[in-house]
Amino acid sequence: MDLIGKTLGDFCIKEKIGSGGMADVCRAWQTQLKRDVALKVLSPQLARHPGFRERFAQEAQAAASLNPPHTLSIYDYGYAPPTGLTYIAMEWSRGGILANRIKGPMET
Repeated sequence: MDLIGKTLGDFCIKEKIGSGGMADVCRAWQTQLKRDVALKVLSPQLARHPGFRERFAQEAQAAASLNPPHTLSIYDYGYAPPTGLTYIAMEWSRGGILANRIKGPMET
């Protein structure tokens, strides 16, 4: 799905940085707090099914309850009418994607 330039809540999507089976991940700008965030957007096809929306919400809640040093903070979870898109906003990590980082040693 083409999300570039769309606004979901307080987040303006700048670029797509990855995708998976359930969602696309984008770099977005949070306008009120003036910061980059990673925005995970649930696929519109899956968002039509309440079970997937519930799973996505549970993922946001579970991730928000974590606080180890190597996890990203969850900033927001929401639904953006009229687009019908559901998203999780989280801390933006400039260090690259995890798949690339775990190929070598990680700093502690």
